[in-house]
Amino acid sequence: MQLRELLARRLMRVGRAPEALAYFDIPNYRQAAQQYADELKAAKDKSTAPLTRAQAYYRAANLLRAQGLEFTGYEMTPDYAIYGAGYSYLGDAFDTRELKHKSWIDSAEEARAKAALPEEDNRFLHYRWQAVGLAQQAADLLPPKSQAYAAVLCNAASWVIKRDAKTGRALYQRYINTGTRYPWTAKFGYDCPAPDFAAVAP
Repeated sequence: MQLRELLARRLMRVGRAPEALAYFDIPNYRQAAQQYADELKAAKDKSTAPLTRAQAYYRAANLLRAQGLEFTGYEMTPDYAIYGAGYSYLGDAFDTRELKHKSWIDSAEEARAKAALPEEDNRFLHYRWQAVGLAQQAADLLPPKSQAYAAVLCNAASWVIKRDAKTGRALYQRYINTGTRYPWTAKFGYDCPAPDFAAVAP
């Protein structure tokens, strides 16, 4: 079962959801992957209203942030899904330069493993930064002066700000430059309300 789940997550990472779903043996994981694929499909449908697409992007972002380990996470570095995202060796398992006792890792295997790493956001829980990207796409489709716009950016910042202050600041700066002030934005990235999509004019 573990190999099937690993293959399923790999297929999800490269956008091959229809193939991936057949390999998820755990129903909850398969359901989350299916919902994520459905939300992305809806978000990219340019024949629908911008607000509808924004909501789909935000739902996809939330799914990825909350359950990404289950349906897109890397088995080893950078996510360590094999350990449920908990690990004791803080470093790159394929870096043999310092620890000579790791010489059992063949150079060809090391190169293969590194080639499979994320091209962008190659860091622990990499899918959270991808979720931020989806949330920003949601914001792109919302009126900048709306509460939903500010709340989407605030929540996106909260997903990574403790690990990546630079991205948190960039999201805050986008809000400051284009959004409207709300009392809760004093705690931007730390205490965020849910986006009020219903208040956005169609």
